[in-house]
Amino acid sequence: MLSVHWSFMVNNLLVRFLNIHTFDAFHDKNYRFLWISDFLTYTGRWTNLTVLAWLVHELTSSAFKVSLVGFFLMLPFLFIGLLGGFLSDNFNKKHIIVITQIINLINAGIMAFLLHLKLTEYWHAYICISVVGIAWALDMSSRRSLVLDLLGRRNLSNGIALDFVGIHLSKVIGPAIGGLLISLFLDVLYPYIFLTIIYLITIFTTYFIKNEDSTKPLQISVEIFKYNKIASSAKKISSDILAIFRYAVYEKSILAVLIITVIMNVFLFPYLPIIPVIAKDVLHVGPFLMGLLISIDGIGALSGSVTIASQSNLTYQGRIYVFGALLAVIAIFIFSFSSWYYSSLILMLLVGLACSGFATMQSVVTLTVAEDKIKGRTFGMVQVCIGTAPFGSLLIGNLASTYGPTTALMISSMIGFSLILISIIFLPNILEKNLRLSNHKK
Repeated sequence: MLSVHWSFMVNNLLVRFLNIHTFDAFHDKNYRFLWISDFLTYTGRWTNLTVLAWLVHELTSSAFKVSLVGFFLMLPFLFIGLLGGFLSDNFNKKHIIVITQIINLINAGIMAFLLHLKLTEYWHAYICISVVGIAWALDMSSRRSLVLDLLGRRNLSNGIALDFVGIHLSKVIGPAIGGLLISLFLDVLYPYIFLTIIYLITIFTTYFIKNEDSTKPLQISVEIFKYNKIASSAKKISSDILAIFRYAVYEKSILAVLIITVIMNVFLFPYLPIIPVIAKDVLHVGPFLMGLLISIDGIGALSGSVTIASQSNLTYQGRIYVFGALLAVIAIFIFSFSSWYYSSLILMLLVGLACSGFATMQSVVTLTVAEDKIKGRTFGMVQVCIGTAPFGSLLIGNLASTYGPTTALMISSMIGFSLILISIIFLPNILEKNLRLSNHKK
């Protein structure tokens, strides 16, 4: 009887394990290649941001100049975010991703060359991170839309959540590697040698993705530089922008996503370039512990994303999005009062957990509600809203220079919390169970 009992228990556990849907999207070979490409790209981005923020602080000792690293990373989204969406809807997404990674590879190589020759000035960091931001703005819509193309709406939440697992895992690894390499070699050159290798691998990985629009290559010819072609393209893009704005106003859930995205990018996310300043001047730690402080929220976010990916039939995506945003700004508010390194680590872990719900559902809600033919351009609108982050970087940089970095975080998080509450009062549709159905009710 005992052996039968144990056999039943083991069988029950196996059934439960096999019913876990955490990694369903990985059954698709092309999605696996996309995930690896995304993960390596995200790792390179976080490494760039961490290393350049440290470099600028070392060269200038200015909190405001450090905050400009985040400013120049996000600025391209404001100006070319919709262009990235337009490219995604009209050209081969894989080709767009490969081209942006070639841009990143050249950028990292040039920075490594300057560092090797000891010719680096602090403003070089702004140029370098701007190029990273341009590549990000141009391929983000393609990466997100490609998840939907490969998996369909049924597995969209799982695919996006696993993609965010990669983002948050890279946020743990990228800053930690950057900080570790600086600590070991006392030189910023070695992180850029690491980055050139990362981008080379990314290009080859992306090449193996086979998607349904493989017959629609991204072609550039002399014809597109003629005046009539330029005028025609500009007119079409302008028309698309107006149409997407009208569509966002009509679809209340998407409008809520856009507004809260602006709030989070202006009043929360600019905290990241300030962390090196707080680590050095408030918490009094070196580059490795600084890198750990930046990366620890990635562990929290990783946990949240894995939890979301494990849900086979996730509902109330909008509530997860809103409550994640609220929890994140509350955690940053408490973090601004912390002067003990280990309590700061715990709070950053909580920030990451909250942001995983916000960030994952930002993509899921947008791609779920948006019509297929304009999903790239709709996500391009989200990118434009993400592009407001530079204004947040300027705000928090000025506040940090005037009142100190911790007070700057306290003020910005209080404002962010208040504005999110106001948004959901006026746009309660985002809290509905079935967003696609509720948004199409007349």
